[in-house]
Amino acid sequence: LPAALSPLKFIVQWGGEPTRPGHDLVIPPRTPPQEVISAAGGDHPYACAYAGRKQGTPRAPTERGGAFFFFRGKIILGNPVYSQGVRQKVYRLHHQRDNWVISDQSSRNFYHEMATAQFCFAPTGWGWGQRVFEAILSGCIPVVMQSDNAQPFEHILPWDRFAVMLNESHIPRLHEILAAIPMARVESLQRTLSCVWPRLAFFSSPAQKEAFGSLASIDAFEMMMLELSAHQARARGDATAGHAWENATRILRTGVCSCAMTAYDSSPAA
Repeated sequence: LPAALSPLKFIVQWGGEPTRPGHDLVIPPRTPPQEVISAAGGDHPYACAYAGRKQGTPRAPTERGGAFFFFRGKIILGNPVYSQGVRQKVYRLHHQRDNWVISDQSSRNFYHEMATAQFCFAPTGWGWGQRVFEAILSGCIPVVMQSDNAQPFEHILPWDRFAVMLNESHIPRLHEILAAIPMARVESLQRTLSCVWPRLAFFSSPAQKEAFGSLASIDAFEMMMLELSAHQARARGDATAGHAWENATRILRTGVCSCAMTAYDSSPAA
């Protein structure tokens, strides 16, 4: 980065180099949540606005009826550079496992498959990977495998409480690692995900945001403002405890689309 530009803060969707963690701001891409929810239909765990009902507690993993592990997208087996080689290795080692969907074939039911799966693979592509945000908006626990990449708002949001954060070294044992996660932790990840997703969503209109009630009162744009305020406070040497995740969740308990977290969900990740 030219020295003349180094004081500037860049707002980017790619959390890898040359992004500077703690200085630049990583944000999610614009994926309208209502499009994902509508495409998934009534099986979507966030279908409160779609179905006109309160969200309540997400369905238990055993009630979802979809794949245990899901990924559809480019794999490009002959190119070890693409996706840092991660998609290719996961495909070669795991695509034949029972109840695992790992395919480069497209599907018209893509978001429905995501919404009914338990874990959704979220690697990079040529650069930043959109799969993590599609998984989050689909209500599927993202298995994030993006070595050294900063995630959006990671100084505020507790990523380890709603996603499984892994790296390339975990690929050979991926099936064992996921199978070993206690069901109580899986359900906790899903509950926290049901509360956190609006913070990673850009709504297309005020009406769309209002459809989700108080749950969407802090969306990705508001998170950008909080993060920029936190950056400014750190530069001044001020404390930033006011942006803690626990403080933000206190306003999520009521409204059209309510999320349901427990004390267990606020404990350190197992």
